[in-house]
Amino acid sequence: MPTNRMKNYFLYAFITVIALHITMNLTAQNHLSIKLPVSSFAGDAFSNSLGFGLGLELPLKNGFALNQEAGYIFKVDGAQKLPGASKVDEINGFKLTTELRKYIFKDRMPANGLFISAEMDNIFTNSTLSDYSELGTVSRYRNSVTLNVGTKFFWDKEKNGRFTFDLMLGGGIAYLQAKSENESSEESPPDYARENSTSPWLNFDIKLGYIIR
Repeated sequence: MPTNRMKNYFLYAFITVIALHITMNLTAQNHLSIKLPVSSFAGDAFSNSLGFGLGLELPLKNGFALNQEAGYIFKVDGAQKLPGASKVDEINGFKLTTELRKYIFKDRMPANGLFISAEMDNIFTNSTLSDYSELGTVSRYRNSVTLNVGTKFFWDKEKNGRFTFDLMLGGGIAYLQAKSENESSEESPPDYARENSTSPWLNFDIKLGYIIR
């Protein structure tokens, strides 16, 4: 059964999406899209977790578009461990992603084709590590900023449908802050629980979209 903390994180993410949807409905003129980021299924990239996220794309002027996503991260039995990831006994958290996108062919409506973008990820998790239970709960915050290039397709060649497909690749830098519940542990914590570190970051994502207006 989900814990109260897990429920609170899910409620926070849900409220964020609803609030953003209402705001966009008040400002958008047309071609508002809902997005399903495939990367969200990986949960936290540093742990054997799963996730689910949803997003919205709001077209702006001159070929610009704003994308906002919110996701929930959780642990389930049988979750696959990613290469180089840390194994966790329990994890829950949420992810917020903001992307400002510029379509090269700005006169295409709905917007499609090549684009460049700047994206910021914010991930908050609480977890217990399988091999480092003496650390207690590990609270982690990861922020990454990337510059990307991508393209947006329509499923049908005539571009009359509502289903879209985004493919995006980029790179940047990530900042990690982690803190364990038991700081007096004599054993050196793994990378997953280290405090205040920065590293290069690779961003790759596929987004399935549906134009809802």
